[in-house]
Amino acid sequence: MFSSTLHRLHLYLRRTPEARVKLGICAMDKKVNSKAMNEVIKRLIASEDFDIIVFGDSCIIDRPPEEWPICEALISFTSGGFPLDKAIQYVNLRKPFLINDLEAQKILFDRTKVYEVLKKAGVPIPRFAVVWRERGKPLSATLEEDDAVIINGERFNKPFVEKPVDAEDHYICIYYPRSAGGGCTQLFRKVGNKSSEFFPTRTTIRKDRSYLYEEFLATEGTDVKVYSCGENYAHAEARKSPAVDGRVQRDGEGKEIRYPVMLTKQEKWISQQVNRAFKQGVCGFDLLRANGESFVCDVNGWSFVKGNQKYYDDASHILRETILRRFAPIRLLKSGEPSCVSEEDMQKLEDDLPEDHKELRCVIGVFRHGDRTPKQKLKMVVRSELFLSLFDGKDPRKELKMKSASELQRLLNIARELLSGSGEGESDFEDRMDKLMQVKFILERGSHFGGIYRKIQLKPLKWTRNSFYGKEMEARQGKVREALLILKWGGELTDLGCQQAQDLSERLRSELYPGESDGLLRLHSTFRHNLKIFCSEEGRVQLTAAAFTKGFLQLEGNLTPILVNLCRKDAGLLDDVSDASRDLDSVKVRLRKILSRDEDLRGHLETAVPTCAESLVNAINELGNPIHTFEQLYGLLQLVTSQLKKFACASCHQDTIFHGETITQLLRRWEKLERDFYNKRATTSCTCSKIPDIHDCAKYDLLHNHAKLHLDKLPELYRLCGFVADYIVPQEYGITREEKLAIGTKVARNLIKKILLDLAFSSESYQQSSELIKTLETVHRLDSRHARAFGIRSSQRMVRTRFYFTSESHIHSLVNVFRYTEFDKNHDHIFDEKSQKYLESVKEINFLSQFIFLLYEHYSVPEGDPDRYSVELSFSPGVNFEGIETFSVKPGVYGRTILANVSLKKIELFLNKVLNMKVPEIESDIDDFKFQCESSASEKTPFAVTAT
Repeated sequence: MFSSTLHRLHLYLRRTPEARVKLGICAMDKKVNSKAMNEVIKRLIASEDFDIIVFGDSCIIDRPPEEWPICEALISFTSGGFPLDKAIQYVNLRKPFLINDLEAQKILFDRTKVYEVLKKAGVPIPRFAVVWRERGKPLSATLEEDDAVIINGERFNKPFVEKPVDAEDHYICIYYPRSAGGGCTQLFRKVGNKSSEFFPTRTTIRKDRSYLYEEFLATEGTDVKVYSCGENYAHAEARKSPAVDGRVQRDGEGKEIRYPVMLTKQEKWISQQVNRAFKQGVCGFDLLRANGESFVCDVNGWSFVKGNQKYYDDASHILRETILRRFAPIRLLKSGEPSCVSEEDMQKLEDDLPEDHKELRCVIGVFRHGDRTPKQKLKMVVRSELFLSLFDGKDPRKELKMKSASELQRLLNIARELLSGSGEGESDFEDRMDKLMQVKFILERGSHFGGIYRKIQLKPLKWTRNSFYGKEMEARQGKVREALLILKWGGELTDLGCQQAQDLSERLRSELYPGESDGLLRLHSTFRHNLKIFCSEEGRVQLTAAAFTKGFLQLEGNLTPILVNLCRKDAGLLDDVSDASRDLDSVKVRLRKILSRDEDLRGHLETAVPTCAESLVNAINELGNPIHTFEQLYGLLQLVTSQLKKFACASCHQDTIFHGETITQLLRRWEKLERDFYNKRATTSCTCSKIPDIHDCAKYDLLHNHAKLHLDKLPELYRLCGFVADYIVPQEYGITREEKLAIGTKVARNLIKKILLDLAFSSESYQQSSELIKTLETVHRLDSRHARAFGIRSSQRMVRTRFYFTSESHIHSLVNVFRYTEFDKNHDHIFDEKSQKYLESVKEINFLSQFIFLLYEHYSVPEGDPDRYSVELSFSPGVNFEGIETFSVKPGVYGRTILANVSLKKIELFLNKVLNMKVPEIESDIDDFKFQCESSASEKTPFAVTAT
């Protein structure tokens, strides 16, 4: 160290002001001759401060270090084929001033060592663990489960990332949970326009070498690459993550499209720490932005930005300054600073906008999921020891819930064993054969139990107790003697539902956003579009969100990587109806009480439709006497089932129709609906709560199976069921205005709060928001200093988009809240009479129904004025099913405007009124109604409505 310092001092004292610094470049020719490197070298030569000495491959590879050219400063970095050890020998021999330390570059070959250095430097990194498989390394205790891997006691739930310890191996895998569809995406170095591939059946980790496992961080589908040049300069560029769909976006010249983005203060500090910790004057590293924080996941060593002239100017300036400060500081007096070093001193580029211009600032959409298969359920009482052994070692009084692949495989094995004959000794085995066959068929669908649509519950019905044990011991020692097996499946998003979601997204993309049809795509790719997509935990809702996102951003490939990378699950926001569950039950009981009357409801509209809503009045006019209508409905249901039986007899039972369902399965589905609606052996009344299920199945089979089966009574059944469902379904969310508001506010409260926050973030209210709230947002902002080079005029534009995908309950709740909330004491509504009438005329909330909020900023209105921001609100009841006979379907469409040019202030007052509204509790008369129905069922027609 001391001799090296003396050597540099000797050179400095000998140097004349005119002498040039001998700058050596020791790297492989392929790297030295790259366009980016040539741009920087060209600028260094133009400064007339350096004699550039390029070593060349022949010198580096064929000659010993002693014969390499002598230089004062050295740029040297490793790449494929570079003899790093020889270069280190040269440095030890000649002791040049290094831009990038060569010894430290050895660290970059080992991902675990990279993470150790980053951790020691205090740089945030993802949580990780290592599985070693090389000799001499510590043995790793590894346990692999269906949706997790446990390494030395540390659990990593899927999705997680698997990286080879060897940093030269670029085959990185991301494993997805079964709840998102399962499978694995393998990343690799770009081959043409491809950078990753999805494997739907690959679910187990690799075991051929040492791997590093780390938690997956959701980055909204964006990767950030940071290029550090010196400790005080960093240039960042963002691109679409290769994990999303593996398609590389390229410009007209074939270059991968990346756009400069702004770094936060913390990220600038991270860049400085990486530069120092690895002793690399020029260095690239990968940054993950997730949940308002930034993490470094890889360090690459020497890296230059491609195709950015401004960066070449800045990088060459900094390299020149760094070297001259060591050898000829007097020359720095004539030089300036790179324009990008101090962005605070840069004057922002202003867009030329006319005074009457209005700018879209925010888009908020709330959507129901797309077309799905019918939700189905099978129940059977089990007494077989094979099934009951599943309770061994568990509390016999608590139900078991099974959804993992290993659990479902065990159940499938049990069903197969019983069906094979080894269980023939079991009592009433023949009676259960049919249901066991159905259990086996459902569990065998798909591969490795992939997907998110099957689960089994085992509820203990009878058990024995060992009374000589204490209570805790008794729970463990007791034995289950009989249990109820409940298999749930279905509710899967269909191909049609997927296509509907994509069609809707493409239409919204072209109609809602400024510019041509590709306006949104350019806005999004240039990081002037702050997009986040949320969904509930239901599988069909998740896949609808992923399909919508695929069309919205013109992505390719499987939905699973899109879902995991771009869609956030938020059960509390979009799933939870627990606050309203008691109210919902109470309303359903009162609704059944209304429908149990053997009289024409058209004469009792004040009781049946106290809100006088047009759609409900029309439904009652069609319904008439509910008992008579139920008789007709049951007759049609019998005819459909009878026709299906004939069709099944004439066909092979295993012939499949739509979505892998067999004719036998279709028949069982309809037979179950018939039994559940009116079971002569179990009850003397019908169950009106099954009518929406019958309507749902009729719609599904008309849409997907009618062309093949030609069930002539199915259209009539669908039509009649539709009239009843048009009344029952909306009324389940409240019969009176007060009930609709009580349930609506409880179900949609969290979502309304989030909509208010979204509007505030996109307006002047955002400036008044707390810094804490701001830090929760991960936002990629275009660096406006580079905008002109990309032909971007409106560099300051930022559109915030939030899409929320949920189920029918939240859409109904929002409809009721908007329809029935009075804006002021004069009983005025925020909607005009025409919009109110439209909302009241909607009879069915169909697939892909949606609310869309648009927030605009008006530049002709002074800042601070309440009219500076205005809101438009549109509503669509969703997919339009046309014609009972042909049953054609139109894609989900952008809806009708129900609010236009209303000030943001007024919208905020309205939504806050909804949140602060005091609504009375709904009185429950469940027990009383059960008694009434039980006593009246035998006295009246056999179609009196049951309360169960």
